Amino acid sequence: MSTKRCPACGSDRLEVRKPGEYRYLGAGLTNVYLCGGVTVSKCPDCKAARVTIFKEWQLLQVIALDLLGESRYLFGAELRFLRSACRLTQAGLALRLRIPRRATIAEREASPKQPLEYASEIVYRRILLGAFMNLIGKPGENHLAPSHMKRLNALDKNFWTLADGIARSRQPRLQVVQGSDHWELRPAA
Repeated sequence: MSTKRCPACGSDRLEVRKPGEYRYLGAGLTNVYLCGGVTVSKCPDCKAARVTIFKEWQLLQVIALDLLGESRYLFGAELRFLRSACRLTQAGLALRLRIPRRATIAEREASPKQPLEYASEIVYRRILLGAFMNLIGKPGENHLAPSHMKRLNALDKNFWTLADGIARSRQPRLQVVQGSDHWELRPAA
């Protein structure tokens, strides 16, 4: 643990630590754990606390890429995260899915269970994959490393192989590890 100045009160007793593992809730998902890349600062004087995440925009895109490529059904919070990562509103996604009600999207995202039938899951995922690729194709929006782009392009090319492999399973724990200059997913055990 190192000590620095608190930006809120100026105290020189700011406590700074880098946890080995950190449960990341910033994405609205409960199963994301970061291994490295996190700095937690707390001031004992003014009680100010701050968490800093290394390349957080990249982290969010890596999580989106992983979810898009999962060969299992996605849950409501994951669907909500992906929609948000693609910068789509519920109404915008409903329009792309040709669903007449924005409320249908909200209902699916609020469901703690597997909310979609197989065909709906595939259409939903394909539309989100297209929206994600469109977003990162815009100037200044791509925060993925070259290795991530290779995986994304392979996912796009082999989408129907993924669709064939989607099977029911429990929600896995996702670990994301800070590499030298980018985030990497730790393979599932």
